[in-house]
Amino acid sequence: MAPARRDRAPSRADVAAALTQLSVEQRALLRRAYYDGWSTQQIAADREMAEVSVKTQLHYALRALQQSLRAARTLP
Repeated sequence: MAPARRDRAPSRADVAAALTQLSVEQRALLRRAYYDGWSTQQIAADREMAEVSVKTQLHYALRALQQSLRAARTLP
């Protein structure tokens, strides 16, 4: 028996669809941090902002992504 949809990790397609629900700024921030491997310090320097602001924005971007995945019922 296949696991229930909520019992598995979201697929790449699920994550790609959820990312489209985020703002351009949130997607860019997540891309730099998680796909490009930039540190919060590097992102802060590039965006000319405080590192704590980058951390806060990353938190909200991840929360928005999680909510989008939950709305699509790919997360419990």
